[in-house]
Parts: sequence; C-alpha cells; structure tokens
Amino acid sequence: MADLHPPLTHFPIALIITACLFQAVLVFKRSWMSRSTPLLLLGLALVLTLAATQSGEDAANLAQLETNIPEAVGTVIDQHGKYADVTVWGTIIIFFGWLWLFLKNPVDHRMDVAALLFLILLSIAVGITGYLGGELVMTHGVGVGLQ
Repeated sequence: MADLHPPLTHFPIALIITACLFQAVLVFKRSWMSRSTPLLLLGLALVLTLAATQSGEDAANLAQLETNIPEAVGTVIDQHGKYADVTVWGTIIIFFGWLWLFLKNPVDHRMDVAALLFLILLSIAVGITGYLGGELVMTHGVGVGLQ
C-alpha cells in the first residue's frame, strides 16, 4: 500500500478543509446549503484518512527498511506520523460525536458553531501533517529515490 500513499493523502486534506469552509458558510449563511453537507464531507474524509494513514505507515516502514535514513529525516517521519495520528483520531472523534449530536438535535445552531471550531483545529492538524509530508518528499527526497 506504500505506493498509494502519495495520491491518497490529497483527498483527506482537501475534504477536511472543504468541510471546514462549508461549515463556516453554514454558520454565517444557514440557508445556502444543507446542514448535512459538511458532515458528509467529513465522513468521506474519515474513510480516506484511514486509507492514507495505513498506506503512510507502510511507506514509512518501507523507507526505513530500504534506505539509510539520517536521524533528522527520521525525526520528521516521526513528527509526520504523530500529526497523522492526531488527524485520524480527531477525524474519528469529531465525525462520530458530530453525527450523534446531529441526529439527536438536528436544528441546534450552537452545534454548528462547535463543529466549526473543531473543524478548524482538525484543518490545522491536517495542514501540519501535509506540510511535514511535503518536507519529507521535497526537502529530503523520501519515497522518490533521492536518498
């Protein structure tokens, strides 16, 4: 699954950030879209986040086995993995908590604001994860045969 990591990673990034932007629109202009749209985007992001994380773990294991990785690069790989874990667990917790609250009380505007705040935090986590992944590839050449 390591070969699937580069193309898979872009989908969760885009979907989480889009869910956050749509939720912001929903908070300020409720009539512009269905209240379930950002939640559905986050659900799709969850599935793809799990796939991206599994492929990323395989890619990290492969990179560490096949090449002599300097300690500084190993540190970035570890940081990338930690932020990926935060992203995965954050997505799981936010999605299922939001789904439960949405089904329990589908018209509570306070829930929309809380979801937006959590989506902002999740967007920051996925942004840092993506930045570190980009640093691994572009700066250190991990996974592209430059090592």
